[in-house]
Amino acid sequence: MAAPAFIVTLLAATGVMTPVTAMVLVLGANIGGALPPVLNAGSALARRLPLGNLLVRGTGCVMALALMPLLGKLAAGLALTTPQLVVVFHTAFSAVLAVMCIGLTGPLARALERFFPEEERPADPGMPMYLDEAGLDIAYIGLSNSVRESLRVADMLDVMLDRLRALFAAPDPLKAGEIRQADHSLDGRNPATFSSGCCVITGAYITTLPPSLIR
Repeated sequence: MAAPAFIVTLLAATGVMTPVTAMVLVLGANIGGALPPVLNAGSALARRLPLGNLLVRGTGCVMALALMPLLGKLAAGLALTTPQLVVVFHTAFSAVLAVMCIGLTGPLARALERFFPEEERPADPGMPMYLDEAGLDIAYIGLSNSVRESLRVADMLDVMLDRLRALFAAPDPLKAGEIRQADHSLDGRNPATFSSGCCVITGAYITTLPPSLIR
């Protein structure tokens, strides 16, 4: 359970609120928990995911508020204490919202990509492709980006070795130039980003993540 919803559960245990008030506070906790990632996002790309989450939760909260009279009557018929109702309602709200919106993730993602376009990537293969600013704001995106960049570098090395084997079988100056270009990209044509290989690339990227996000 998210921290805001847990606080609502503690308040409900004091007996100072009605079941309907408790459910409304759960909806507020859902909105409140989704706002900080949107406000703290440092780039348009980093804002896509948290904004999508906020839109989905906001839509669900509006629908739940419209149905609150019915939900209040339903809660009155349940043999649950108010703290138990908070837990059940929070879980049910998240589950129903997930089922309702799972089919809309594709269109929502495309809309967010259109409103928050990704910056153009450098055509130079020696420059990082997946290490972007979004990962500096959201830890799991940064770690995922570092893995993708490591795999890309490994793929570049694999392609270079395949071309090298082919070059031994049939010498070709053009292929030799391509291999040399790939070797420069891997060995540090841009020391600031590639330095000594993929470990340094991703290591330097990960070290820029705030420690509080990695814990």
